[in-house]
Amino acid sequence: MSDEIARDNNRMYARELRRKKREKDTLAFFSDEEVMCAYANAFSAGADEEYENQELKEVIRGIIKNDLSEMQRKAIIYVFYEGYTHRQAAELMGVNRSTIEVYISRALAKIKKKLDDMDIM
Repeated sequence: MSDEIARDNNRMYARELRRKKREKDTLAFFSDEEVMCAYANAFSAGADEEYENQELKEVIRGIIKNDLSEMQRKAIIYVFYEGYTHRQAAELMGVNRSTIEVYISRALAKIKKKLDDMDIM
């Protein structure tokens, strides 16, 4: 009986390792600076550029509101809009810090893909 349990545990462990590897391979990491530049250019802009920045902000808000999962949306809002650290956001959401990083990474990948699909970025 214990051999059977050990085999089952080994299978579950191997399955978990494969899942983590697949998940790691699909994540896209962006620096906070890249995100903020995409969100709103940090340099001083003229009237036309300011209008374009405002339009970009609205498009990104729409993507966040309509295309992200609830947990991804919360993580993005806590970290990028409300200024919480990843650790603080994790505490607020009741998850690990690494989970917040995964939510943010996936959310940013979705935002980037949507912007690419719209030929905005």
